[in-house]
Amino acid sequence: YNLPVTASAKPAFPVEYLLVSLTQSFPLAPAPAFRSDTPFAIENREHVHAVQSLGALKRHLAPALGSSERLSVLLADFHLLVYLFGLGILGEHEVALIGRIVCEPMEAAQLAEELMAAGGWQTLVLMLQEASDSDLDAQHSAAGSDDAAAANPAPPAPPSATWACRHCTFENAAANASCEMCALPRD
Repeated sequence: YNLPVTASAKPAFPVEYLLVSLTQSFPLAPAPAFRSDTPFAIENREHVHAVQSLGALKRHLAPALGSSERLSVLLADFHLLVYLFGLGILGEHEVALIGRIVCEPMEAAQLAEELMAAGGWQTLVLMLQEASDSDLDAQHSAAGSDDAAAANPAPPAPPSATWACRHCTFENAAANASCEMCALPRD
């Protein structure tokens, strides 16, 4: 653009401020809040067959339904909490109790007893107990899992049509074998 440079682009503060000592930022005795020994499936991982569904929730919580100690450990999983809260079954009281179970591990077993007696939790447990595993997993399959797509492949698209990427939803030309945006394969 033929503009002359009149000032240097160097920082106006000493370079020492840019140095960071990472050894000072790690705890000597870490105490993580999410301490579950059995991880729940991570959301949006259907392509690696890790699915969050009511069936997966039933299988995950089954060993802990009678034990407040085991339930308090299983509830300390971030991805499980995101799924539970997203269901909309638990009320504010149950959500607050679960938050206290995660944050107060010394009182977690007593708080889990209180949670197990709460109405929203009992509704969730009843739903999980009464439904069969095939019913719970079928709800997810009907929503568009990879297994359902593999069992019933879509008919081939006409040559002039476009196809939507199942990963990023970008509309690609029919001739493309992979997505233009995310570069993942069509099938």
